[in-house]
Amino acid sequence: MAKRRAKGEGSVSQRSSDGRWQASLKDPATGKRVYVYGQTQREVTEKLRELRKQLEQGVNLQAGKQPLADFLAYWLKQQSHWGRRTYAIHSDMVRLHIVPYIGTIKLAQLSVQHVLSWQQELVDQKSASTAKFALRTLKQALRAAVRWEMIGRSVAEPVDPPYHEERSGQALTPPQVEKMLRAAEAYRYCALFHLAVQLGLRKAELLALKWADLTLDSDRPTLTVRKGKTKHAKRTLPLSPDLVERLRELWQEQQQERHGPRWREQGAVFATRNGSHLVDRNLDSLFKKRILPRAGLPSSIRFHDLRHTALTRLHEAGVAPAIVQAIAGHSSPSMSLSVYTHVDTEAMRRAMLG
Repeated sequence: MAKRRAKGEGSVSQRSSDGRWQASLKDPATGKRVYVYGQTQREVTEKLRELRKQLEQGVNLQAGKQPLADFLAYWLKQQSHWGRRTYAIHSDMVRLHIVPYIGTIKLAQLSVQHVLSWQQELVDQKSASTAKFALRTLKQALRAAVRWEMIGRSVAEPVDPPYHEERSGQALTPPQVEKMLRAAEAYRYCALFHLAVQLGLRKAELLALKWADLTLDSDRPTLTVRKGKTKHAKRTLPLSPDLVERLRELWQEQQQERHGPRWREQGAVFATRNGSHLVDRNLDSLFKKRILPRAGLPSSIRFHDLRHTALTRLHEAGVAPAIVQAIAGHSSPSMSLSVYTHVDTEAMRRAMLG
């Protein structure tokens, strides 16, 4: 029997067919009744209370009925103001690490427990780092859902990211750098790796480079980084004769490809054979799966370690901290000193034993 409640509070009853409890409330926006279900009267009463709260907040209950995967696809479409790299990162998180696990759950039915279980599954199957970044993407998306009045609250907010011990970078030794660069010669992007270890450019900066950012024919050839997270990241760097020669060779190679039917001009320095920018994951794959094995180097080396290497070598050479800061695109010399300098065993041996 349904328990009589005040008008507007909704109704609660137990179904004779299966013993489950149900509650309903009229949605003033549509005039239709909205139902919630539970195994106990207490459970369904709590769900009814939450439903009433959402209606009072003006939440669009119909929007909450869509699967999380559909909402995330819609959310991504609204982010046209993002940079290419930012969009790719969040899109990959959604496609690879969110939708395959919890994408079928209705947006309004997603719970804190769902998020906790998903995070643990990612830690077990992937890594704590992957779980952390995927949670960051989900939180950002659900905050948008709250702003757009699709849900009353974000169930991801109470969830803390898993503990992830940040791995410090490593600087390659000169013999390791030589092996890596020799292995890179077999691939069209070898100039990219020379730029990384000589100038310490970030991966995103390298991938975003356009020919318009280079002045190769000047008496003082330069490379200009035009985009960055801060004003300090935007900088102009000198190019060595070796780098100029390699970049000219790459330009000549692209000139031949420009006449092909597949080429679509984007001005990219490190372009694929159809003219588009080389993307992050393909560069990582090239570095990890081809160049490192070919060079006989440990798989633990990351592409970002090439930046560590370049800046550490500058410090070892006695370059002034302010100059290293300018080359690195850091906001202060102290950041360059604390984050990107590493003392290797050989340096300690020279200091202690002479």
